[in-house]
Amino acid sequence: MWLSHDIANIFVYLPRDGLTLPSMLVIIAILCAGLAHLFYTKGGKIQEIVLSKSGTRFIRSACLIDLFYALVLWYFKIHSSIPMSTTWVFVGLLAGRELAVYRTFNKGKAIKVIFPMLVADFLKIMLGLALSVAVVTGVIYFDSL
Repeated sequence: MWLSHDIANIFVYLPRDGLTLPSMLVIIAILCAGLAHLFYTKGGKIQEIVLSKSGTRFIRSACLIDLFYALVLWYFKIHSSIPMSTTWVFVGLLAGRELAVYRTFNKGKAIKVIFPMLVADFLKIMLGLALSVAVVTGVIYFDSL
């Protein structure tokens, strides 16, 4: 679900008049290289963010996160015409879960303790958004040459 949704979101921003074969091969090579790097680094920075959250090392917790993630992506892919970033969905689910876990097990403590982690996650996905826009702009620019 994640891969099909991300590929669909990527191709929404590519030129509508058709891509040349060399452009398509470059795009596929970049995507495959990115996935290969992600697998080689065993999730890399994404996995560090996930493991920094409370209780995500436990299989039941991880399965529930994955289940809700898949359901949200399925809804947006099948039943909605609104394009949705899988990163925003995933980080949003983790942030909401983290807030719920913190509030459940730390009653009476200030909620501001959890905000530095949430702000750091938000800044990371904003950087990802900026890089995504830069990549799409570069692809459109080089395809028009």
